[in-house]
Amino acid sequence: MQNRYWKFALALSLLLGAAGCAAAPEPEPTPTPQPAPTASVGIAADTVVVWQKCYAVCDHTHQVEKPVEPEMVGKTLVEYAAYHTGYSVTQKGNQILLSRTIYQYCPDHYIIKDDGGVLALFRNENGEEELTRICRLRYQASDLPEDIRSMVYEGIPYGDIAELENMLKQVSVSPP
Repeated sequence: MQNRYWKFALALSLLLGAAGCAAAPEPEPTPTPQPAPTASVGIAADTVVVWQKCYAVCDHTHQVEKPVEPEMVGKTLVEYAAYHTGYSVTQKGNQILLSRTIYQYCPDHYIIKDDGGVLALFRNENGEEELTRICRLRYQASDLPEDIRSMVYEGIPYGDIAELENMLKQVSVSPP
């Protein structure tokens, strides 16, 4: 009797398979819709670059707006930042902000400092970290009162040349 069931099951499976009723494979899962890949759009030719320098010693900020450099058109912001090391780079629309802190006085100031024992006039000519000596004055730093002498070692800023000239006229220290 077992043999009969086995033959029946075999015949039935052959009939169903031949008739197309065999177990159908599972359908492919419906793919989840994915957003279309976005084209990587680089820096546009009409982008404005704002160069900003923040001077820590005098707390002034200078900025200049310029068109983007032609060789940077089409580059990504990451590539642009790599090209301008030392600057913090952010973008908002068609404007890129390059900012940097400089630990010095800004170019708006004249600074009187001790320069090897003699007072000298300095200025930040290039807007970077280094002060440029403009001239040495006829006054010895050691001739100054102690409270002013310590200020001279740090540097005494003057906003413009007229303010500086006025101070020099008032100095009661006689030249050596």
